[in-house]
Amino acid sequence: MVKTLALTPTSSILWSAQHGGLMNVWAHLPIDVIGGPFCRMHRAMKAAMPPEPPQIRTATPDDVTHLVTVVHAAYRDPDDRGWTTEADLLGGQRIDAAMLEEILGSPGTTVLVAETDGRIVGCGAVSLGDPPTATFGMFAVHPTHQGLAIGHQLLEAAEQRAAESGCVAMDLDVIDIRTELIAWYGRRGYVPTGATKPFPYGDRRFGIPRRDDLRFTTLSKRLSGP
Repeated sequence: MVKTLALTPTSSILWSAQHGGLMNVWAHLPIDVIGGPFCRMHRAMKAAMPPEPPQIRTATPDDVTHLVTVVHAAYRDPDDRGWTTEADLLGGQRIDAAMLEEILGSPGTTVLVAETDGRIVGCGAVSLGDPPTATFGMFAVHPTHQGLAIGHQLLEAAEQRAAESGCVAMDLDVIDIRTELIAWYGRRGYVPTGATKPFPYGDRRFGIPRRDDLRFTTLSKRLSGP
């Protein structure tokens, strides 16, 4: 049964008790429409509702400054200590504009960005330079948007891009003492290959190490067809 609730002389809301009812309608209304004693209820329901999925798109040179900000917030900024931070392992920068411009201009490499409300909140780069294996990197989600499955959606988009290009596997490198990050990738199908790579000590573009035992471990996942 459909009912009509008159909110103002010029507006009404149709709602169905079988599809969320009046509460669901209120949660979607702008607060200036509701007013009165329902304001606090409206705010609470808006906060409890699941966020809209981000828009995933290909980065452009105009995104460079925003991407540097997101990457540094995720890995270096001590004031935004999301679970991905490396601030206890590395100081200095994680990336800069020149490095990002080089990545954007690399043949076979695509940088994906996640946007919510027109703001870049995540990114990842997939390189198809050596098929049939793609490489994933520059993965970051701003601490204010971690825990919302944005990273998972970015990773899936990168895997889809790689599979559609004919790649059958995707590799990525993680600092081997980042056990929580390795576990996160493991839950998404990535397994250690046994291969390791040295950390680029002495190259301050990648940060200033706070310890002398850093190295990368390589994880890999078999991809489904397009």
